[in-house]
Amino acid sequence: MLMTGHTPDYGPLFFCMHLCIVHSDMKKSSKNRLTIYQQALFPKDTLFDKIARAVCRSQTLPRKELYEAWEVAKRIRRLFRGGRIVDLACGHGLISHILLLLDDTSPNALAVDTNIPENAKALSRNLIKTWPRLKDRIYFRQMPLERAAISSQDIVVSVHACGTLTDAVIETALLP
Repeated sequence: MLMTGHTPDYGPLFFCMHLCIVHSDMKKSSKNRLTIYQQALFPKDTLFDKIARAVCRSQTLPRKELYEAWEVAKRIRRLFRGGRIVDLACGHGLISHILLLLDDTSPNALAVDTNIPENAKALSRNLIKTWPRLKDRIYFRQMPLERAAISSQDIVVSVHACGTLTDAVIETALLP
């Protein structure tokens, strides 16, 4: 199965107003980038909220990508345990991190993309700072997807493989 800021600082008053407005009208599908100012929107001690706060601290991803990666990762882990994660067309690699957090029996993750965003490092650093057990378990490789070595024991995932990229991901996943 294939599963596929800058914010001006106007002081404490603006910060408080901003959080109240965002919280009461928070849309999970928002393409606005999460920033340190939205950390308070995720106050619980749940795994999701802890991940969300780390994403906010990295200031790299839109809110919708956080929710998409979380939902896909939960569904994958309901069906599959263990195995190396191979995240094709990985972008920032958030799903690789989440899948390792949800199941520590996966030894590591290979996050492959033809163009890994420069700020993917900031996201990974923040997640590793929060969960040191992720250190040295996620390997980013900027290369063509078809060069990824995949075994039958791997869990191949892709969240944002759109258009013809979907075909490339499926073909690569079926190669072993």
